Amino acid sequence: MALAGAALYGKQAGRLDDLARTVGVDPRRKPADSDKKLLTRVQKAQSALLLQTRAVAQHHRPLATALEPAIARAQAQLGQLGGEVKASTPAPPDSAEDAINSVITLHKVAADERAGDAVKAVSGEFAQVLASISVSAEQSVVALRAARKELL
Repeated sequence: MALAGAALYGKQAGRLDDLARTVGVDPRRKPADSDKKLLTRVQKAQSALLLQTRAVAQHHRPLATALEPAIARAQAQLGQLGGEVKASTPAPPDSAEDAINSVITLHKVAADERAGDAVKAVSGEFAQVLASISVSAEQSVVALRAARKELL
């Protein structure tokens, strides 16, 4: 029975590899250690995102309430990734409009990058975490755009 299951899995995996090639994805197997470099890069990028979002909230107090959910989500996501790492961030823009626009852009870029990273991840669980971070960042973009309309 196990052999039949393995054969069926192998046949399905072969079909998935063929499908992957059809859409332009290279289905080759990579060592699991390759996720370590990706994790390190994502941790640094997400830490910078969190630090920049916090800096805007501290520098522009009227924006702080609107930024709180995005900050909380970023903190929770970094917990899933192993915690914050040292990252440098520029000073927040002086105008509130430029500041919230910069945060929206940061979250949009993070959403796009994490979606791409999810495709590159070897581990299925890690790919799911990255996809979740991507969707969450998109939700932050939508919420921050709505808050921008109300605040400015």
